[in-house]
Amino acid sequence: MQITRVTALILTVALASAFGNPAFALDAIGDQELSEINGMDGQSIYVTDPAAGIAASSVSWITSGRGTPSQMALELTTVNLRRIDTTRPLLNVDLDIGALAGVPQMRLQADMARSRLDIGSIGLTNVSGSFGRYVIDAPATFSISNSRGLLDSTSAAWSGKTTINVGGVNPALWAPAVIGAADPGRFYWQQGSSQLSMGDYTFYFDMQNGRIGADSNGILAQSNTGANVKFALSIDFRFDASNTSPFAIDASDRSLLYWGWRGSWTNFVFRLGSGNRIDGGKGVKGSVAFDYVNDFVWMVGEGGSSPVLLIEFGNWTKITGNTYAFNIPLVRLDQLDVGQGTAGLCWGLGSITTTANGACSGTGAGPVGAAFPVQPIQVRQAADGRALGLSVRDMTLASYSSTVDIIDRTVTANKAAQRFNWALIYTFADLDADIIVTPAATSDRLRLDLALTTQTLTTSTADRWTYGTNFMIGDTDPSVNQAIGLGGADVLMAVRNGTLGLTTGGIRFDTSQMRYELRGMLAGGGLSTMTSVQQQIGYVDFNLESDRFVLNLFPSSTGVNAALGFNGYLNIANTNFANFSRPIPATGNHTDDDGSFFSIAEPDLSKLGVDFRFADIRGSLEFLNGKVDLQGDSDSTLRLLIATDIRVGLSATVPCAFGVASCPAVQGSPLQVGRLEFGGKNLGTLIMPTGIVRTQITLKPQVP
Repeated sequence: MQITRVTALILTVALASAFGNPAFALDAIGDQELSEINGMDGQSIYVTDPAAGIAASSVSWITSGRGTPSQMALELTTVNLRRIDTTRPLLNVDLDIGALAGVPQMRLQADMARSRLDIGSIGLTNVSGSFGRYVIDAPATFSISNSRGLLDSTSAAWSGKTTINVGGVNPALWAPAVIGAADPGRFYWQQGSSQLSMGDYTFYFDMQNGRIGADSNGILAQSNTGANVKFALSIDFRFDASNTSPFAIDASDRSLLYWGWRGSWTNFVFRLGSGNRIDGGKGVKGSVAFDYVNDFVWMVGEGGSSPVLLIEFGNWTKITGNTYAFNIPLVRLDQLDVGQGTAGLCWGLGSITTTANGACSGTGAGPVGAAFPVQPIQVRQAADGRALGLSVRDMTLASYSSTVDIIDRTVTANKAAQRFNWALIYTFADLDADIIVTPAATSDRLRLDLALTTQTLTTSTADRWTYGTNFMIGDTDPSVNQAIGLGGADVLMAVRNGTLGLTTGGIRFDTSQMRYELRGMLAGGGLSTMTSVQQQIGYVDFNLESDRFVLNLFPSSTGVNAALGFNGYLNIANTNFANFSRPIPATGNHTDDDGSFFSIAEPDLSKLGVDFRFADIRGSLEFLNGKVDLQGDSDSTLRLLIATDIRVGLSATVPCAFGVASCPAVQGSPLQVGRLEFGGKNLGTLIMPTGIVRTQITLKPQVP
């Protein structure tokens, strides 16, 4: 093979047409001379953008078989890419072909200087409004190498290597509270007159022993058995109420929260392809699965350019019996036309059928589900307009963190992490979700429809722990190793016609149709013997329905960027929305319309109907002065503080509609329990017309 100056001329013309000002250096050389792997120079192509940047008036994504852009497309308008670091080329691409230890090798590397990608608007064809404006500032590098071709997933040598690095992450520097990023990026979301900034943005993925390629099922990336994959992601969320520093971070951008992951995976497998939905249409689908290595941590804490107060949840333990610690067999992104995406989920069964656009009938699975009729949860209606849909099916998380490290450097810069043998257990079984977003006609919001279920559909006590949804806290000290909480749980969350956006008051969510149900066994026991020996306390079932739910998240006004603030409003109701609200059982002790209720029964899954129940709960709650504050040495104590004031009943004030700054004051309605029941027998009514409840929860290490 010869790469000649004729080839270089063709590349020059192509790049000049696309980018305006390419530069290159190519000589006529052969295979043996192409490889940097063998100590020689490969081929390098670099592109320098013109001063105005690289711009496109519109970029469209059309799902296969969907039609033309004029019919249906996701549209990115006024897209611009330009360098921020003008000392380097916009893009530098190196190609090496050679051999390593006698094995043929091919490597492609790309390096992008710190640049700004500005997407002026993201919307859908013939749909008013947009999902907002997005700007990403970051440098990035990408590298892929393989034997027998760059994309050869059949290679028996498992020599495939892939590295993606956004922000200049150096894993050699990883330490408590340290991602080790030399040049982290920034991500901005502007909706209306406010801006949410994501500073210190990093992404790192490094697989050095695997295979990369394509087959009949799409693109495949998989690590070799026992080989580790390094991964990191960090985001510092900041909020600028008045957008005083557009697409920049300064003192007006106040921190909300720092969030990130750092560490290694093993047994990693990723696929990307396309596939049909049960109601027609094709989207992009993928799957991912892996196990955690003991260095993996989840980081969360106070924000800032150099976080000094963080909690790291580490030493992830996989529950014995599961194939993977984390597994999403199917996630799909698709464009939905009118009448599509209405199949929904099935509450009580693991899936819906393909007949009748997602029929869901019969009795549920497992000892709990079998006690109730199954129910379709359809948050999208047949007449709803075009939207963008993200679906997840059969996701499982079967691992939990077994240690907590507190990093408190508010006073002492180099203070070592404090480790506690605490377990935060949240495992998910059979998690399905539909997240559907639609641009709104006004620029400060978007419509959100959401259906999510995670269900424990197995029967035995052992399987309900091993393959179930569990929410527990535990002490993992070897002398204790106990946990308590909610086991074998089911969770349903549904939102219809919700509104999400940015206002001067923060990130706001507002909906007139919301349902949340949580049920499971209150139990405890030894973590190593939870499958065989459990101390069961009682079975609880909490169903909440609301015809108005509002939640605002914002930087707390107390301290210096020290806390996450929140306020909101909840009107508890008996909603009776079709394929949404809880249906009325036809048999048993509860054939009344209980609406919103709280129930506790003895710990026997065959006697769930013989319960003590607060049924048909109605009324208003207003949450004020809420904050979640992680406090350390600068506050003279280490603690997590959660506090809010709750105005009850007539004391609550109904909030204005989304985007309305001022409206006439309207009182909430009295809080009442329509029926206090035991075994379905009505014992009376409870009512709280008005009142104020001040709550404060403090979590801190126990002092001996």
